[in-house]
Formats: sequence, C-alpha cells, structure tokens
Amino acid sequence: MFNNHAVHANRHSIGFKILHKKRSLRSQLVDHGESGYIDFLQACIASGIDHHDELIEEVLDVVGPNVESYVEALMVRYDGAFWRKGDDGIYSLIPVHIQDLR
Repeated sequence: MFNNHAVHANRHSIGFKILHKKRSLRSQLVDHGESGYIDFLQACIASGIDHHDELIEEVLDVVGPNVESYVEALMVRYDGAFWRKGDDGIYSLIPVHIQDLR
C-alpha cells in the first residue's frame, strides 16, 4: 500500500510550481467573472485557437469541467459582439474601432 507520508516531495520542484501556477490561473479567471472568460476566449481566438471545441477545451483545462455549460452560453450570447462563429465552427474576432468605444 502506498503511504503518502513516506514520500518527501520537494515543494520547490517543477511539479509543485506547475500545480501552483495552474491554481493561480484558475483563481484569476474565476475572480474576474464573465469579463475574464470573455477576455480569455478573445485571447485564444487571437492566438489561433479558434475552433469551437478547442476553445472549450482551453477554458476547461484551466478551470475544470464544471463550467462547460456556462462557457457555451457565453460563446452563444456574445456571438456577434466580440466574435463571430462560422458555419465550420471557427471563430473570428470582430474588430473594434476606437470611435465605436466613444
């Protein structure tokens, strides 16, 4: 039987650093709420992660599977505002002009 107490993991190892960063990213995204998710999705699309399934996968990789329906709803709600979904499931960002923000 495996005994967790017998293992003396180095808390400064790369594994612990990655785990800490992942938890930090999750907290940052969740703490910013809807605007955080929108910004993250826009960053993904701008970075070339633009297929519907890939976008969902990226968010779930950071936050976990419990937000999938929430993210799906955001993607539908803001289609036409921040991005446009093509018939092929590929998203593209909608350009924002400075005069539109005034």
